[in-house]
This record gives sequence, C-alpha cells and structure tokens, in this order.
Amino acid sequence: MDPNIGKKMGNFDIIELIGKGGMASVYRAHQPSMNRSVAIKIMATQYGSDNQFVQRFKNEAKLVAQLEHAHILPVYDFGDQDGALYIVMRYLSAGDLGERIPEGGMPVKEAGAFFRQLASALDYAHSRGVIHRDLKPANVLIDDQKNAFLTDFGIAKSIENESNLTGTGGVVGTPTYMSPEQGLGEPLDGRSDIYALGVMLFEMLSGQPPFSADNPMAVMLKHINDAPPSLRSLRAEISTAIEAVVMRALAKDPNERYTTALEMADALDEAIQTGIVPKQAAAFTEPQATLTMGHAPRSASGTMAAPVAGAAAGTTAIPAQTLGSIPMPEAVPVTLNGVSEWLLKQAWLGSWIQAGMLSLVTFLLLRRLTSGGVSEITVLSVIPGLIIYGLLRAPTVGGLVAFVLILVPLLAHAPALALLWAALTIIAGARLNSREIMLTLVTVFVAGTPIGWVIPLLAPWWLKPRRVVLPVALGVAFAGLFALTLGWPNAGNLLPVASGAARDVAVLSDFSNSYIGLLEPSAWSVWTENAGGVISSIGATYTGLAGAFAAAGGLPLIVAAAWSLAAVLSVSNQHSESPILRGMGLGLGLIVLVLAQILLRGSAGLEAPSTAAIALALGSALAAFLLSQWPIQADPNAGNKIGTVLRLLRQTLGALFMAMGVVYFANYLADTPFYVLFFFAGVIGLLTMITNPLLGPAIVFAGLVAAFARVSPLLMVLSAVLLGAYLLVNLLFDRRRPRSWNPLGAGFMVGAPGMMIAGVLPIGPLSIGALEAQVPAAILAALGHVLLVATATDAKPIPILLQVITTIVGVLLVERLMGSEILNAMNHKLRRLLFTIGLAVLMVISYYVIAPTP
Repeated sequence: MDPNIGKKMGNFDIIELIGKGGMASVYRAHQPSMNRSVAIKIMATQYGSDNQFVQRFKNEAKLVAQLEHAHILPVYDFGDQDGALYIVMRYLSAGDLGERIPEGGMPVKEAGAFFRQLASALDYAHSRGVIHRDLKPANVLIDDQKNAFLTDFGIAKSIENESNLTGTGGVVGTPTYMSPEQGLGEPLDGRSDIYALGVMLFEMLSGQPPFSADNPMAVMLKHINDAPPSLRSLRAEISTAIEAVVMRALAKDPNERYTTALEMADALDEAIQTGIVPKQAAAFTEPQATLTMGHAPRSASGTMAAPVAGAAAGTTAIPAQTLGSIPMPEAVPVTLNGVSEWLLKQAWLGSWIQAGMLSLVTFLLLRRLTSGGVSEITVLSVIPGLIIYGLLRAPTVGGLVAFVLILVPLLAHAPALALLWAALTIIAGARLNSREIMLTLVTVFVAGTPIGWVIPLLAPWWLKPRRVVLPVALGVAFAGLFALTLGWPNAGNLLPVASGAARDVAVLSDFSNSYIGLLEPSAWSVWTENAGGVISSIGATYTGLAGAFAAAGGLPLIVAAAWSLAAVLSVSNQHSESPILRGMGLGLGLIVLVLAQILLRGSAGLEAPSTAAIALALGSALAAFLLSQWPIQADPNAGNKIGTVLRLLRQTLGALFMAMGVVYFANYLADTPFYVLFFFAGVIGLLTMITNPLLGPAIVFAGLVAAFARVSPLLMVLSAVLLGAYLLVNLLFDRRRPRSWNPLGAGFMVGAPGMMIAGVLPIGPLSIGALEAQVPAAILAALGHVLLVATATDAKPIPILLQVITTIVGVLLVERLMGSEILNAMNHKLRRLLFTIGLAVLMVISYYVIAPTP
C-alpha cells in the first residue's frame, strides 16, 4: 500500500493515488476547512534533500500560483513536509484531453474550441515569462462543461534548472511532443510551446501524433530530422487551409512558427470558418516538399546511436543501434535499494569521498616525483583535498593546488613535461570544474594500472558524462606520456609505449629530492648551470615525443579518444528500468576499449598486453557493473538529457575517427619538416573536438595544411579546400547552431585513410547516416574520400566511384530504414540489427572486395 495514503500533508488528508511518474505522484486529497477535494502532487523524496532545488521549487510554485486564468488549473498551496515537496491544485475528475481524442480524430469544430482555450491560457502564461516545456494531452484536464485547463506549469522548468546545477534530475519533457530545439538541449522560448501545440492539434485532428516509433529516442530523431506527414493523408476531410496552419506550427525553425499561441488560434479559426489558407501559413500548404527542401533539419546534437565497432575486410561492422536503442522515457519507475537510497540522501558523503580521492591521488603522484619524506608529502596532500576541497568547501581551488604541487618537482627535473603539465593546469582552471579536475588527476594515476578501465566505465554513472569525457581523455593521455618519458607503469602494456623511450632527453636530473629538498638551490641546478641545455632539452623532448607517437602507430591518441567514447556509451542505456539493458551500455564501452587495444597494435609492432593485465582490465567492467547497478545502484533518472548524450556520442565518435586520420598522417608525414607541428595540432585538435566540435577539426585541418606545405602543394590545397567545404556545408545546412557543426563529418573526412587501413571504413558512413541530417551527411561522407584517394598510391577511377556511390547510398538509407515500417512486426532491435548488418555487408563488399583502394 502507498505509504502516503491516509497521511496528512499540510492541511490536506490524502485519500487515493490517481497518477504516478518518476518525479512525482499525484493524489486525490480532502481539504476539511473548505470541504472540497483537491489534487496534491508530491515530488520524489530525492528532490527534497537539496536546498537549492527546494528554493527553486518554491520560487516556481509562487510564480505559477500567480497565473490566474480561466483555463489554467489553479494552484491552491505548496510546501514541504518530512523532506517531501508538494503542490496543491484544483481537482478535476472528468479526465484529460488525451482521453477525449478518439481514433480518427475529433470533430474539427470541437478541436478548434479546445484549441482556442489552450492557446489563450498559453499566451497568458508566455506574457508573464512562463514557458510550459511539457505540453501534452495528459497535461490538459477537462471538466464536465468541456472546459480545458492547462496544468503542470513551471515544475518541469524548475527541475531542468536544478539538474543543470547539481547533476540531479532527468529528461524534461515528453519526446512525442518535444520541439527539435528541446530535444537538442538548446535554449527555449515560447515558440517551443507553439510546436508542442502544433503536435497536439495534429493529434486532435488525426487521432495520432505526427511522429511515432518503437522507442522515445527514434521519435525525437523524427522531430529533429523528418518532415511531418500530411495531415490530409490521414484524414481526407481536413482542408488544405487547416493543414497549412498545423504545418507552420511544426516548422523545424522556431523563426518560421507562429509568434504567439493566439496568432495560431486566430489562423485556425480563419481556416475552419473560411476554408482559405491564412496568409501567414501560405508557405506551408505542401508540408513534405517545403519542410524537406526549404527547411533542412539541422545536424546539431540530437540523433541516434551509431556503430562503434569495426569491420575488418570480409567481416561486418558491429552496429551500436542493435546494442541498445538508448530508451529515454520521462522517468524510469525504479525502486532503489535501502543502501542506495541512503547514499542518495547523503550528499555530503559524496563530497568527502571526492576530497579524499583528491588527497590520495596527490599523495601517490608526489610519491613518484619525490624521494623519501613520506610524512611531508602526506601533509601536503591533505591540504588540497581534505582541507580545501572538503573542509573549506573550495573544491576548484583545492584541485588547482594539487596541480601546482605536482608541477614543482616536474619543473625542477623535467622542464618539457612541466610545460605540458602547466598547460594542463591552465586548461583545468579555465575549462574544468572541481569534479573534472579531481577526475583528471585520478585518471593520470589509475590509467597506469590494469584496473584503470573502471574509470571510463564507472565514472559517468556518478558524474555527468559531459563532465567525464574530457578529463578521462586528458588523464589517459598524460598517463601514457609519463609512462613513455618517466618510466611510469603502463598497465601491463594497455598503455602503448614505443621502443626507444624519450626518457634520456626529457629528464635532466633524477627525482631524488624530497619535497622539502626542492627548496634548496641545488635542486634547480639544471636551470642555473645550463639554461641553454634546458631549452635544447625541451625542443628535443617534443621532437622525440612526436617520433615516438609515429613509432607507436599513434595508438595513444586512439586510446584517449576511445576512453571518452567508452564513457558516453557506458551510460547510453542509463534511462532504462532493466538493469540488463543498463549494463548493456557498459558492455558497449568495454567493446570500444578492447578494440582500441587491438586496432593498430599489430601494424605498429607494439608488444601485446600481458594476460594478467587483460584479465584485470576485463574484470574492471564487472566491477563497474556491480558498483553502478548492485548493491549500490545509480538512479537511472539522474542521467543527462537525451540531447546531451547524443551530442557527446557524435563528438566522441567523431574524435575517434579523426584520431585514426591523425595516426595515418603521422606515419605519412613523420620525416617531413613540419611534422612536429602537425603532431601537436593533431593531439590538441582531437582533445578540443571532444568538447568543441567547431574548433577542434579546424585545428587538425590547419596542422594538416601546414604539414603538407613542404611536402605536397597539391595535398596542402586539397586539405584547405576540404576545410572550406566542411565550413560551407555547415553554413548551408546548420545556420542556426554553428557551434555544433557535424563532428562526425569532420572526423570521417580526416579519418577515412586511417579507417581504410584499419579495415573499419564502413563504420563512418553508417555512423554519419544514423547520426547526422541526411543531406549534409551524404556530402561530408563523399568528401571523406578525397584524402583517401589523394594519398593512395594506385587509385583507379571506377573503384573509387563505386565506393563513393556506396557511401552516399548507405548514408541516405541507414536512417530511413531504421524508421521505416519494413519488418515492423519484428522486435525493433532485431530489425535494426538486420538493416545495419545488411548495409555493413554491402559496404564491406564494395570497399574491400569489388573496389579496394590501396
């Protein structure tokens, strides 16, 4: 029995449960003082334990209570009791709008009457600065006199704002009614509600929403990428005028929708009464042609999961679309066990665990950089973590202090490495928050052990994935750097180290001083006695690192990109009630980590990881599963919004593609004059791309152009033209959001030659086709063959043409097949498996059998 039934909440006696979701439960209650029934919504208990959320909730409730309109459900009271937040509203027993919509749709005039009421209420709310954000028929209640009332104003907005601040909360909105910009995580205004009104009107008139699919993710993809179906094709008696009104509301571009809800209501009334297309909707009389050609969907962050595993010659790619469709419902009805519930409420405990981890890893790193003096480095390590991070509640300052403590011995003994660490410190101060700083330091140490794989698999379950992808990439990159130059552990060869390590030129004096000993002038003798030698050492170290990078087949860069991608994939199924499906995301991440180890290791001639290291690394996946699912469960509703996960997926997968290209050109350019410049541009650009898909590719392209300057003017010009074409395609098809330009397209354009050598080239078109808007995806996928052809030694026209045609066809087919009705009766995951594997087989045959390119 529900524990709230029979309970007194404020002045209200709870009688029965009438609705339940992941964020709140709604009850019918009795108010004795007024002798009336009311509806009382009680928020889930985890929200009541956060003071910031409580304050925001109260502010929002006060704002909503001031919305006095004939068609907005009145708010009577709100408060909190025993850690539970509640809000009291008028109780209506006649049901909601969704229950009034019959199969085939409502009578046009009845739909118009309801719509006028809703538009009036929404226009009033917008005029007072309130955006609903979760309009749907279930949030429109109907009384016995057929009056409609909007409900649930403001609460979704409160939860979204709080999730951005504290990392709690879930997906805001319902995918069936979400605007494209809402699914992409963009800033919203009232026009997003106008779109939802259009979806509701479409459903009221046709009996079904414009987009449906077998999971919420696919529905959202259709909102972002697909033109809505013709309303008249579903209900013949609907006039062209009414259809045009609806289609304008469903425009992908908010600038092309109605400015206000009342403007849309007036247009609908005119269309119903006269049958003449209103002037403001005239451009939308042919929705399929107009929305497909004139309003091309953007290729910003918001599409489906993509293939992430390779397809060697004669084999098929492993399609991630079959490995979890990333179901992201409004809220997942999961009951956490007692231990997990307790931990969820003890926010202070998490802060102290992080503070302890910062102190511990600072101690371990200083222990390697100094000799003796355990007591002094213990005291030093306590300062940034337990004292500054934990006790003084200045976590970012604590993390930066830890960075500076590590910088001092590096500066005394290995100046070139100290400069790189100083750059990382600057990045940490400017770009990372306190948890990211802590995670970077932890990764630097733990990545050198076989159990380091637990970091990208487990960390995203407890920290936001967007707060994990860059720290793990930076951490594993520096772990490999220190393994190469300082002889630190390389996790039993899981971190690749090329032969001929750069230790001799990087380290100018042994790390034989205690930390206190670094205060003595003799500890800095390399600077005072031979400053010129220090400068020479810095240059020689960077040149040696670039050479070692090429000698290792560039694998360290692929490992860094793989760690970021694994972090995203590990939570790709987080919003699922089933622990098996949630664990499947961990399996995807593990596949990427394993593939990164075997992808180029053979061609680079590196020593294989030890058996013990492999066993411990694979065991870390089991540990990650246990620590995120049982007995300590992560709340699946506390994950990133769907748009954030997809954006990260596209960026990290694009970074992995680009890493393969940088690896290829590292070998191609290793003995050329400007190779070191390309090496740094490749590394910096790829790490930048993980969080900035506009700037990162530009850096890599610039390095490529500069490196070709003294080698091949033709390749230099081609690279510059490709960068220009990349920018032009995005300007044409992504004018509203250029900061999220096609990371997959850019990654594939640079990475195609390396992917061909590795035998995984089909992954690119399959991924771009599933994750990008189709027209720019097809263009960029075709452009990806330019460098592939230009650097081939014996390229022939017919095979190349066949590959390009296969690429374009694959890009255009993959997403269409996923959303088609073909084999619709089959389980949707099995259907995706058949489609994706079928396309992969065709591409493999085309690329490696019929039309191989050297």
